[in-house]
Amino acid sequence: MGITINDYAIVNVYNPPRTILNILQLGFLSRFRKIILLRDFNSHHTMRGSCSINPSDRSLVSMIKTNDYVVLNTSVPTHFTLVGSYVWNILDLTVVSSSIPSHCFILITDEFLGSHHAIIHVTVHGVVSHITEPLPK
Repeated sequence: MGITINDYAIVNVYNPPRTILNILQLGFLSRFRKIILLRDFNSHHTMRGSCSINPSDRSLVSMIKTNDYVVLNTSVPTHFTLVGSYVWNILDLTVVSSSIPSHCFILITDEFLGSHHAIIHVTVHGVVSHITEPLPK
């Protein structure tokens, strides 16, 4: 599901558990210069506090590197699972084009609205210049 607003493509995609992310399905994003990709990636990676790396996350890391994207998330968990006790993960990511992260801000709330996923607010500030230097990953 997605929308374009001015020069921005804002896309929300769900990747089911135990399903490898198919980068080819997101190939249409290359048409846009400013992308905000919001996704329940259901991917685990040691750099986000998981104990292991799953195949979906290998695909995700490849997509980020290939397309020069930036992950806005910090170490704040976005999802919990009730397995004996609460287990927190960072499964929901906000990924943007490398030209716009300095104009974007995410806030991960402690609200859940009947889901195991925290509500994430994304704000884009100001007009992004075409000569903005990309931030390092």
